[in-house]
Amino acid sequence: IHFLHAYANRVHEKRAGEPIVLSLPPARLAAADRLQEPEPDEIDLGTIGGLTVAVSASLRVTGRRVTLIVDADGELREVRLGSGIARSAAVDGSWQAESTLDAGPLRMRIEDSEGRVFEDLLSLETER
Repeated sequence: IHFLHAYANRVHEKRAGEPIVLSLPPARLAAADRLQEPEPDEIDLGTIGGLTVAVSASLRVTGRRVTLIVDADGELREVRLGSGIARSAAVDGSWQAESTLDAGPLRMRIEDSEGRVFEDLLSLETER
């Protein structure tokens, strides 16, 4: 199962078993250590294949927090990002799982109501 979107040149080539590497603007992670909260970065992950419902996803990175936002044309069972878990939709109808930007990749997992699962690793790095 693979993403069906090109990430607008913000993703590096992925080999089997390796995480998807997403690039953030150069000042993003350094700014996260400052007292002033930087503007959030949005990364469109596009359409997710392999599930029984149509699903699109994006990431919102704010400071040291990253939120996986999933929109589905049908029922989901669960959305996970790192240690964050969503078992129901938010008020706006999207599914949102939030985690911290710790060292190492974050596991992303989306399960639909019929038990089909999309799962991959995401690694966020600053552009050089």
